[in-house]
Amino acid sequence: MTSLPKVLESQFKKEVRAIPGQTNVPIAAAVTAYSRMIINQFKLDAINAGLNIYYSDTDSLVVDGPLPEVLCDPAKLGKLKLEYSVKEGIFVAPKISYLESDKGEVFKCKGYSGKLNKDQYLSLLKGQRLDLTVTRWSRDLKEVPSLLVFLLKCVFISSTVWFDNI
Repeated sequence: MTSLPKVLESQFKKEVRAIPGQTNVPIAAAVTAYSRMIINQFKLDAINAGLNIYYSDTDSLVVDGPLPEVLCDPAKLGKLKLEYSVKEGIFVAPKISYLESDKGEVFKCKGYSGKLNKDQYLSLLKGQRLDLTVTRWSRDLKEVPSLLVFLLKCVFISSTVWFDNI
């Protein structure tokens, strides 16, 4: 039984080598880093305009008032555009948020494809645990040993995701 991890590691390496070279981690890291630099400049501009920042990501900014017009132009690349006028927002953690906006409710919960309700976001904000069932599809694994298939099915297809003290 001590050789099991080596068997899994060997099979994992074979699977990774079979993935086509269509990814480039350094380019992805550079683009993300540059996005952070740009959004950080927008944050400084918002602070200098006397605005409070409630949430930001690499491509978004939630503030408590209108940004200076020089920063906003929905038709121009590199400028911000107003997506929503927020009435209420619950920002639990990065990529986990609830917005009540002029266009309705906006739910975001990374890793969960379903919709949480407002009370569930408030529970997360209080540090309470939510048990959520997630169903994920995976590619056909006929070539992989049956033990690895079983392990992958347990992990990827019928996994339970919970957010605990986020």
